[in-house]
Amino acid sequence: MSDKHDTILVYACRHSAYRAADEAGRKRLTYSPRVEIVPLPCSGAVSVHEIILSLENEADGVIIMGCNQGSCHHQNGNHWAEQRAGEVRKKLDQMGMNQDKVQFINIGPDNAHQFVKAVEQMIISLEEGSSREAAG
Repeated sequence: MSDKHDTILVYACRHSAYRAADEAGRKRLTYSPRVEIVPLPCSGAVSVHEIILSLENEADGVIIMGCNQGSCHHQNGNHWAEQRAGEVRKKLDQMGMNQDKVQFINIGPDNAHQFVKAVEQMIISLEEGSSREAAG
């Protein structure tokens, strides 16, 4: 991975993913220090523009984590966030870039292990993508 972009940015709904991350800390679960968590009132608050700027300026990968389907505190925020992540993934693919740089994940507040697994899987995915790009 490049030195400039070595952060995995997690946009985390404060009702679900942020609580899962907090629970991971309380359970002393470890994950990469490259992960930076940005709490949001709702995952639906993140825009396509913000995701793209994150990739351009600081992040090697972005994960948007929202409430489980049917559990969004703001009714449809997680659905909007998932659509926006899909839009960015499509744009990355059209530009010949690794679309795995952007992920959307539904997660409940008590899913600390799922939170850790998701961020670690993102790092593995990005490292594999970088290896393929370097070889190709």
